[in-house]
Amino acid sequence: MSARAIVGSDDAAARRLAGGAQLYLASMFFTPGEVEQEHARFQAYAARHQLMVVASNYGGPTGSLPSGGHGAIWSREGALITRIAHTRSGLALAHPIGTGWHGEVSD
Repeated sequence: MSARAIVGSDDAAARRLAGGAQLYLASMFFTPGEVEQEHARFQAYAARHQLMVVASNYGGPTGSLPSGGHGAIWSREGALITRIAHTRSGLALAHPIGTGWHGEVSD
């Protein structure tokens, strides 16, 4: 699991790949206004480094900050496999099917 300070750098993904990683897990907290920017960054990490990327974002308010929610999973090619709706809590899952992936959200 990577901390926010490490996750925010493309170098962190490159170091994981150089170490033999095939899956990049990131536990995050970002606000609704940051969701699309952060998801674009993770999609780029997946495609550029050929890593499956799983991003978990807190889904409820904390203190005075609203959470952006939207946990998601991207394939090694950078394709979005699944994404949790902001209004929903659950677990994002990816299942291999043939040469691709099937995504779902479990309650």
